[in-house]
Amino acid sequence: MFTLTRSVFRRCPRWNTRLPRCRDPQLRSLSTGSSQDPLNVITKNYSDPASFATEYFGRVFKYSLVGLLTFGVTLGTAFEATHFYVENVALAAETDPDARKWEWDLQGDGWSPRGSGGTEPTLGFRCRHAVRGAWMAQNWGTGSGESVIGGPNSSSPPNAVDSSIQSAQDFLKIAISMAMTNRANGSNISEDALRMLITHHATLLESLGHKDSLLEARSELERMWKVLPPSGVEASQIAQRLGDLNKRLGDFDDAIVWWTRAIQLTQEKEPTTRIPLVVPTSAPSPPLAQRSLISTLVSVSAFYATTGQLKKAQETETLSLDLIRSIKQSESFSSSSPGEALHVLYILHRSAILSIHLAEVQHGLGSSPETPIQWLTNAAESSERVAFTLSEATHRASRREIPLSIIARSPLIASYSGSTSMQRPASSLLRDSRKSAAEAWHLIGLLTEGSQSGSPSKAAEYYGRALGWIGIDAEKLDEGVLPQVDEEWTPLLKNYIRVKSTSVPMV
Repeated sequence: MFTLTRSVFRRCPRWNTRLPRCRDPQLRSLSTGSSQDPLNVITKNYSDPASFATEYFGRVFKYSLVGLLTFGVTLGTAFEATHFYVENVALAAETDPDARKWEWDLQGDGWSPRGSGGTEPTLGFRCRHAVRGAWMAQNWGTGSGESVIGGPNSSSPPNAVDSSIQSAQDFLKIAISMAMTNRANGSNISEDALRMLITHHATLLESLGHKDSLLEARSELERMWKVLPPSGVEASQIAQRLGDLNKRLGDFDDAIVWWTRAIQLTQEKEPTTRIPLVVPTSAPSPPLAQRSLISTLVSVSAFYATTGQLKKAQETETLSLDLIRSIKQSESFSSSSPGEALHVLYILHRSAILSIHLAEVQHGLGSSPETPIQWLTNAAESSERVAFTLSEATHRASRREIPLSIIARSPLIASYSGSTSMQRPASSLLRDSRKSAAEAWHLIGLLTEGSQSGSPSKAAEYYGRALGWIGIDAEKLDEGVLPQVDEEWTPLLKNYIRVKSTSVPMV
């Protein structure tokens, strides 16, 4: 059918046949030599799979290595940036002269020795990272839930503990171990830094609340007292803490010994246990010493009242309140600096707690309801004054225009929430003042019901005010809306409902 000339054919050397000449220049160029034969090229592409796989997986490994290195550098940078922030911002030294004047930077709940700011450089690189890790765990949480099952050691029974506190104390335990090892190896580690670590670790152990953790906290503080003896107000604070720990553990004689030392140290006296515990007639002049002394007296008052020593409790509370009245304080918070105002509020709240103790003791000694009610009223009004002053809501509008339950949930005012050293004590004081106000109004309601001149409506008013300070609007309870409350406030809620219905016996 087709007539082909010789020029369009070439002879195949293998089969001695004629093949059509390829007109594609690229493929035609491959046929010019035996080494460039298309069949050889195809064979070559499939004859060396090892080199192809090596080249492919080499590229994969190279890109993966670059990605891992980039991820590692990014992660490491973020890690160190976080520690840099904690070191230079979160743990920055107090620069407010007002806070330093009133010694809030030395309150004893900081993470820097004697308010110096940051972590102690002599601790070393790894130890300082562990300290900052403890701060992050306590203040930012662990992200693993609110509680974990565990305890301070393997011998303790399984209990639910706060995960952030547990992690923080674990970090501090590592930091203390490294600091002790470095110190034994000749490192010049500051004694103030070691005391700060041990004291803070003991505080975290105490907050866990288990008997084993309390025993471990007491052991650490007692060992520190012997090896690294503190001095001045710091020693007074540690002695008070040891007294509180011994009281919680049931060692009452040792508790009295440590509280006696704490009181003597605030008076700048050499601590001795050969004299009985005596309430001073005058307060020291340094603000921190005043706060430490009054806190110790509150602990002593609670100890006597809860152990049935009502006469000693009454004497301690009366003398302590006289001591507080002797302290010169500013009458107007508007003319006081934030540091001074917080100091006055701290003293005022402690006087409210002592007044509650005194009212309970007088009731236990058989006084008529009118006398304890007067002390409780003073305590409630003092606690409310503290809470109103520290609550943000009362600074935006008149307290009469805002429901009490809203004020009870209001945040801390900005002048303290933004302070390096005053934020934590102010927050604790706001929380405690709301609690003591609710407790005082609740007790007033109970005594009002028990008095001959009391009326259910008056008692309901006091119970309703107490509910307001725990964040519950009593008017909504009338509508049948029963909120969930903590176990300690369940009697208060039941008493309010009972008085309104007048059908359930008093709790």
